[in-house]
Amino acid sequence: MKFFFLFFLLTLSLFSGVITLNEEKLLLHRNTYLLNENIFIEDALKHSDFIKNNNLSVFLRKQFTKNYWLKIPLKNTLNKELDKTLLFYWKNINLQVYYSKDNKIIETKSVSDGINNGISYYSFIIGPNEESTIYIKVNDHPLVDDFSAAYIINTEQLISEISNYGSVYKHGLLFGILLTILFASLFMYFMTSLKSYFYYVLFVMSIIFITSNLHWSFYSALSPYLEKSILYNIMKVANPFSILMTLTLFTKEFFDLKYKHATINSILNFYMLSCILMVIIQFIFSNGSLIIFYPGILLPGFILIGLIMLKQDKLQASLYSIAMILLIYPLFMESFIRIFNFDGVQNMNNYLQVTSTLCSLCLSIVTHIKLLSILEEKRQFEKEILVRSRFSAMGEMIANIAHQWRQPLSHLSSIVVNIDMHSQLDKLSPKTLQDKLNEMHLQIRHMTNTIEDFMNFFSQKKQKSTFSCKEIIDDSLSFMRTSFESNHIQIYTQCDAMFEINTYKNELIQVIITILTNAKDALKDNPEEDRKIYFKTSKNEISISDNAGGIDSKIIHRIFEPYFSTKLEKNGTGLGLYTAKIIMENNIKGSIQVANNKRGAEFILKLP
Repeated sequence: MKFFFLFFLLTLSLFSGVITLNEEKLLLHRNTYLLNENIFIEDALKHSDFIKNNNLSVFLRKQFTKNYWLKIPLKNTLNKELDKTLLFYWKNINLQVYYSKDNKIIETKSVSDGINNGISYYSFIIGPNEESTIYIKVNDHPLVDDFSAAYIINTEQLISEISNYGSVYKHGLLFGILLTILFASLFMYFMTSLKSYFYYVLFVMSIIFITSNLHWSFYSALSPYLEKSILYNIMKVANPFSILMTLTLFTKEFFDLKYKHATINSILNFYMLSCILMVIIQFIFSNGSLIIFYPGILLPGFILIGLIMLKQDKLQASLYSIAMILLIYPLFMESFIRIFNFDGVQNMNNYLQVTSTLCSLCLSIVTHIKLLSILEEKRQFEKEILVRSRFSAMGEMIANIAHQWRQPLSHLSSIVVNIDMHSQLDKLSPKTLQDKLNEMHLQIRHMTNTIEDFMNFFSQKKQKSTFSCKEIIDDSLSFMRTSFESNHIQIYTQCDAMFEINTYKNELIQVIITILTNAKDALKDNPEEDRKIYFKTSKNEISISDNAGGIDSKIIHRIFEPYFSTKLEKNGTGLGLYTAKIIMENNIKGSIQVANNKRGAEFILKLP
């Protein structure tokens, strides 16, 4: 606890400063004088009620009047002339500057932030060992808390200061890292369609937007077309709430809070509703006092969310919590400084650029880890589906074995009866007996071949082999031939004799059998004399179609989804075609497509 307290005080101490005129760059922090009256310069020169102020930025954040005076006494203690510039980082301001010596006006100049996106400056020359005073009439004070800082610099540094302030990022490396993360995450979103990547892209965009000067570039570009106050309110709201809103959406999606932690999800919904309320307040009352610190107060809640989610996944939640600490600390400190009117808010942006980049890196890593976790879950799911599909196929195959054995067994039974009858009538000649035995051996060989085919199909050996197109079609039909004959289904094949395939034979057979089984079920509604299945092959393609009328166009795009079945009333599992797709893409390294033709549905197997 003591460590965090000391770290907190150290951070505050980093943003203090003392004005010394003869330094190259002086923070106009103390020893300024203020008069909260709307008077002319002649009266200001004589006025004795200027109040010394020891914290200019705090006063200006508190100041709500439309017109007041600033008085800045200057003294050159060197024996040389100094060319200096008074530089204000103060958006939407209109200043009247009076440079005086010996209580006489030497120069008058109107300055505003103009095209410099919040920079106002006035250059002057002060002689050796000379004293002078700058009076500034603030004619039109902007909305609350637009003042960032004021400096006195060497005039030769002016162009460099304006260029640095106008640059998108003070640290080009950090900007490059954020852009790389942004485009990489955008690419991953298009590749995976994961919403968490989409919200992360929005979050990184908001980080770039708030920590650079891009928002004021938009302001300058749109100011000729929109009313200044409306546009200003948009910029004011976009800065603090873009991070809060995008981070809320990302967190909800990343941790799947809607289904895994409804309480936290409700709290984040409240966050978003309160953001909308604050936006309404900003536009109705044009009061930035709540807008300034509200996000900084809510953001620490995300650290607590990360700690709570440690129970779900320690690695992901830990990295998320670290990212939140990196992001939230400077934003919370800025809100603390503004609420309690400490000085130093002008330097928080540089700090935020560094920490927000580190935060984005952490979230990029944790999002990638999440993706790997999702892919692993998908692989395990597909593995489970394949096992279940295999068992389902085994059940269907056993039914096919029983069906295919019924005819040979019946034939064997009739042969035995025939031999017995001839024997009882003493008409069983050696030749007749031998013919019947040969006939029995033929039927038994057919039954043995059927068993071997099924055993080979369910063999655990996974080895590629080369075979012809005709061979794979014949082997697939051998499992279904009896079923097709009993259902009066006719098979038409058009094969390229030179077409050879090198892949996992049994797995390709399983895919073809799945398609044939679906075609058989679809053809049951056709008249018995009009049930047809067509095989057609070309280079690296096998086409299987039927004349069952096709698949409903409303559902054809879903038939490869898991658990989607068009035959629920027939106890369809919805896993057959999904399994076929997995086998074709993951194991065979090909693809499976479906379309309707004039006759019915057509499945195309594209082989590598």
